Amino acid sequence: MSASQIGLMGLGTMGSALALNIAEKGYDIAVWNRTTSKTTDFLVEAGDLASRITPCESLEAFVNAIERPRTIILMVPAGAPVTLLEMPMRYQDWPQRRSAYAVLELDPV
Repeated sequence: MSASQIGLMGLGTMGSALALNIAEKGYDIAVWNRTTSKTTDFLVEAGDLASRITPCESLEAFVNAIERPRTIILMVPAGAPVTLLEMPMRYQDWPQRRSAYAVLELDPV
């Protein structure tokens, strides 16, 4: 199979539906999930679209499966990471935002 045009990380409910939709529209897509069995199960359930899907068991394989320049869709579950990004950037919020970044091991931007 040639390199995929798009990569998608995160095969939860929305991620798997989006990956199937992309494949159905005729695009080759590489998929990765941190739980490898989820990736394997997804490919089995993809049916006729499986030929357009490249399942990846590692991040290195995922990145290498996507043509350059790489287009990657990252599906993030609702919760702390999303809430952190939604927090308004006001001076009084900075200490809380900084603490949240530390918990998530991110660099503040």
